[in-house]
Amino acid sequence: MKSLLERLAQAAPSAPRTTLVVGAGGGAELPALRRLGSRRLILAEAYPRFAEELAQRIRPDQGEEVWPLAIVATDGPLARLRVLNNPRDSSLKPPEGLLKHYPNVRITSEIDVPVRTLADAAEQLALDAEGDHVLVIDAPGQADELLSLVPESTLQTFSTIVVRCGVEPLYTDDRSAIEVRSRLQDIGFDHAIEGTETIFPHTSILMVREPMRVRIRQLESALVEVEARRDAATRVASERAARIEELSADAETHAVRLSELEASLDVAREEISRVAGERDACSELAQRLKAKIEADASEISQLRDDLSLAVKERERLSSECDSQTRLVTERAVVLDQLVRARDAAIQQVAALKGEVDNVQAQISSLAEERDSISARLVERDHKLQELAAALEDAARIAQANEQRAQAAERSLDQLRSEHDDLAKLSAKRASEIEALTRARVASEERASALERRIVEQQKRIEQLESESAQALVRQQLMQEEFVKAEGQIELIKDLLLREPGL
Repeated sequence: MKSLLERLAQAAPSAPRTTLVVGAGGGAELPALRRLGSRRLILAEAYPRFAEELAQRIRPDQGEEVWPLAIVATDGPLARLRVLNNPRDSSLKPPEGLLKHYPNVRITSEIDVPVRTLADAAEQLALDAEGDHVLVIDAPGQADELLSLVPESTLQTFSTIVVRCGVEPLYTDDRSAIEVRSRLQDIGFDHAIEGTETIFPHTSILMVREPMRVRIRQLESALVEVEARRDAATRVASERAARIEELSADAETHAVRLSELEASLDVAREEISRVAGERDACSELAQRLKAKIEADASEISQLRDDLSLAVKERERLSSECDSQTRLVTERAVVLDQLVRARDAAIQQVAALKGEVDNVQAQISSLAEERDSISARLVERDHKLQELAAALEDAARIAQANEQRAQAAERSLDQLRSEHDDLAKLSAKRASEIEALTRARVASEERASALERRIVEQQKRIEQLESESAQALVRQQLMQEEFVKAEGQIELIKDLLLREPGL
């Protein structure tokens, strides 16, 4: 890795603003890192002993700083550091593949160390996207995880990334150098240069950010995001259209139900009108029956008064008959006593007999009249009972009709309530349909705008690809010129070396 840092210090057109070293170790590369001339040099080291040594060697007045922690991809309170008997190869991952090449390597201790994510570190350092920053990753077993789980935008803030990793996987969940290089190329880094001083199975790689490829990558990501948003908007529009159709179907169903309820309401109103008519008819019948009963009661009262008078007259006539009978008896006694005067009193006796016959006839007439009055009284009682029964039947019919009218009124109130609820629901559904229609129109407009932006981005991508191709052609031409210049320099050197006296 030292050779790569030396080459970077020589080839860099300007000093980097910030250099972040993940796994600075004991400071073996510190002189080479200083030759980069960074304004800020951040040395992150998880192994406490190495961190203490670095703290004693740094120059804070020149922007050098030590972070005694582990830089990781995902956040957490602590991480378990596995310290090996060769501390430089210590890692947060078990050294599975490393043991195949170095059987004598072993874990001497395990310690919990504080952590900070690479994204948080970049945010804390306030790295600008267009700045000239350097990232050095010398954390065994973590290179692929840092490069795959950290957001691309965080990695693209660095103009140069130097990675020390294994030619093959040396730790659990590790990846080979080829895969690491491929991952960096995918996010816009190129011009891979390998270090010459690393010992197998380790290697080191230097990758430089290609602005055109980064821009194309960003545009591709933006295009994917726009397509995802377009698809989401299309799905939302489809869902809203389906919802509108569903609400329309519900509105039609509610309209049919409302029509049925209105028809039922009309039928109920007709039933209520009919019941009201029957109730009025029953009321008139009850009033007529009541008037008739009152008239019959008055007639019966008159008949009862007449009967009382007739009874009194009969009693009077009976009293007179008794008195006449006593008189006849007395006269019979007188007649017996006056047998001798019978002939003289024959006319008087005949007259008395005639009077007795008249009285008996009157008694018979009064008895017949009494029987007739009793029969009429019985007939009136029967009629009164029939009228009372009819009145009770009419009252029951009126009560039943009243109950039916009340039930119909309750049904009418319930139907009115349902009608009002359905009217409110229909209005609510109509407002929802209108809102969803407006939302669908807005979604369609946004989808159209997104499609136009996609077309513009596609044109921009094609333009950038064309410019990138032209830049590659120019770069190849410059490389050819560089090769020719080197050949000419070698030729001049050869000629100079061949000159005598040199």
